[in-house]
Amino acid sequence: MLAENILKHLKKEGYKFTNRRKLMVEILVANQDKFISAKTLCKEVQQMYPNVSWDTIYRTLALLLENGVIEKREFGEKGSKFRLVCHHHHHHHVVCLSCGKTKILDKCPMTFIDTVFDDFQVVEHRFELYGYCNACI
Repeated sequence: MLAENILKHLKKEGYKFTNRRKLMVEILVANQDKFISAKTLCKEVQQMYPNVSWDTIYRTLALLLENGVIEKREFGEKGSKFRLVCHHHHHHHVVCLSCGKTKILDKCPMTFIDTVFDDFQVVEHRFELYGYCNACI
């Protein structure tokens, strides 16, 4: 997904974007294969805009979450991290707890689990494996 496509979509929905917010979208696009924290995102934005406020960071993240552009996951003591929503086919992720890098897991465990429930209808599920990639071991 390209930053310009995201910005066009949001502009069409009536949202304005400052250069700081545009940069945030560009950073998320550049890191679309991993989850990143708001702190990391803020540090990267501050390289170009040293006075960017935390309010700007969090308001923009909330706007992107609300519009289905990004997704949020909790990483225990490391807090929340964000990444662009995958618009691929149905899949799941393997996620590195250290660097946030993700890989797609094409096999869905629901094909095995679904046969176990004869008195329960699953309407939504999420499956992710967390560990450490080879670079972080």
